[in-house]
Amino acid sequence: MVSTPAHRQQTQGQAGSLPPLVSNSSTTSAFVERYRSEGGKAHLFTPSSADVEQLSQRLGEEQMRGIVIAQVTPSPYKVTTALSKDFNDAFAKSKIELERSFTMIEGFIAGRVIVEAAQRIGRTPTREGMVAALNTFGPVDIGSYSTGFSPTSHVGSNYVELSIVNALGKVKQ
Repeated sequence: MVSTPAHRQQTQGQAGSLPPLVSNSSTTSAFVERYRSEGGKAHLFTPSSADVEQLSQRLGEEQMRGIVIAQVTPSPYKVTTALSKDFNDAFAKSKIELERSFTMIEGFIAGRVIVEAAQRIGRTPTREGMVAALNTFGPVDIGSYSTGFSPTSHVGSNYVELSIVNALGKVKQ
């Protein structure tokens, strides 16, 4: 996103919205810090590459208010699908001393896809076999979360859910 002095002047103090931020967590949090310190109050939109947990570690509560993240997975914090139940059950069994996160459930989904593709390959896995398995993978339901690939589509899923960060840095959906 390009923020010109004229655009900043037009939006300074307004509670509207800016064009979406397309960046990772580090760059997004640096932009938000600067934008908010200059008085910007607009809602800020970003894809899931800006991880809410990482943003909340760097940004203060006031800076986090009004950030909207387009998530590509169900929430890891509540059980709304069979997938999120499986994730939460596996997380509880793991006894990992970390907070659950959107990044973790995204990795959980990726792991399921890789295991399913590997099972389709059989006993002699190869790179070519994995590519072929993934190119014929789908649509597959992995706990009320549809995923799939083809030779012309490597998107994986069309799932999108908006998470709005409140002033406490907590996700509301």
